[in-house]
Amino acid sequence: MNKRGAVIGLNLLLLLSVVLSVAVLFAIALHGSSFGDLAKNNEEMIKQSQVIQDYIESSSKLIMYESAKSGFTRESVIKSAEKYNLHLVGQGDYFDKIERGDFIIETQGSSTVLEVNEILFFTQVEGSSIKRIYDLSIETDLNGEFIRFINK
Repeated sequence: MNKRGAVIGLNLLLLLSVVLSVAVLFAIALHGSSFGDLAKNNEEMIKQSQVIQDYIESSSKLIMYESAKSGFTRESVIKSAEKYNLHLVGQGDYFDKIERGDFIIETQGSSTVLEVNEILFFTQVEGSSIKRIYDLSIETDLNGEFIRFINK
């Protein structure tokens, strides 16, 4: 076995790894601020997305509470939704779906379930965007008191 050749090969590998490491660190130093900005933008979009989802879920609780007074009719759901639609940028099509009657409301025993499928909303920050699609199912008692969100 040629020990001299193996030592030279290992030294070349070591030198190559050091050169590549320096090159990567140099690239990160040059573009570090843009990586940080991208991370901040992503964090901001995720926060905005969560705020919109929380708004939709809170609104659905209020819609169900008010609809209970009228016996959970489709018309009462639509009328209640009109009150809570703040027309926020990026709020998606939740309120549009309710306005069009694109939802299911069912009373099952001692509870009522409102289901709105494929709710689309998006957030955008400086050219980056997140698009979310999810289904909302909320269960209340017959007085409109919130019981739970049903995961599908």
